[in-house]
Parts: sequence; C-alpha cells; structure tokens
Amino acid sequence: MTLNVKVKVFLQGPFSTGAMSTALNTNSLIPLTSNTAYNATTFGYTAKTVGAIPNANVVDWILVELRTGTAAATKVETQAAFLLNNGTVVDIDGSSDLAFDVATAGSHYIIIRHRNHLAIMSHDLVQLPNASVYDFTTSQSSAYGSTPMKDV
Repeated sequence: MTLNVKVKVFLQGPFSTGAMSTALNTNSLIPLTSNTAYNATTFGYTAKTVGAIPNANVVDWILVELRTGTAAATKVETQAAFLLNNGTVVDIDGSSDLAFDVATAGSHYIIIRHRNHLAIMSHDLVQLPNASVYDFTTSQSSAYGSTPMKDV
C-alpha cells in the first residue's frame, strides 16, 4: 500500500524572513544521490538518485522516517526526500507528496532528519495518509519533547 505523507518543516540554518535559502541548489552543491548526504547503510533506507535537481526551490535532501511508536526500534520505513524553500517536503520529482510503501495505513510518528540539524519527531501519532499537512512550523507543540525546536 502506498501512503502519501504531507509534511512541512523549516531548517534553522537556511531560514530567513519566511523562507529558506536555495543557495546550495543555486550553486550546484546538492548531490544527485541521497546516499552522498545520508549513508544508506547507516540510516537504513534505500538511496535515491536523480539526474538533476528537479526544482529551483529545492533547499536540500532530508530523510523522513515513519514509526509506530516513539522508540527507534518501531521504525517502519525511511525515505529520502527534497525540502522546498517554503518548508514543503516532496518526493524526488520535486513536486509530489512523499510516498511510502507500507503494509497498511494507520497512525505513525513522523521523524525529520537533516545532516546539519537535530532530528525532530511529531508530537502525536499522525493518521496516514494525511489529507492535511502535518506542520512543524506553527508551534513547539507539534514536535515531541519539551521545547524541541528553535523558534525561527
């Protein structure tokens, strides 16, 4: 079964005045394979490769992980994705929702990883596929933990 995941997140490093910088993309510094940014063996996922960065608004690669519980041992799957400058997470075509192939639909925690930032996890289980975007950018309470994110 394919689950489309809609999620929005900002990274502190490239964030400025309501959007994130695409400087890595503009300067051709985003690798064409996710394995260069995140070793597939270390992070336990299947690397993705593109012929070119598909969208001028791509900020960088990120990893999105689904779990059934808060413990790392409850990981269901991890996917590499692109993060756009408006915070939208997209599949490697640069525009589609991120698609996960899982056995059944259901509730999952969403974890976002970036190579230069601490990972964050959704505060609550999210019913997937989700019709509305799970938005990490609106409130500290959208992430798991006590003050888990930097306000930008």
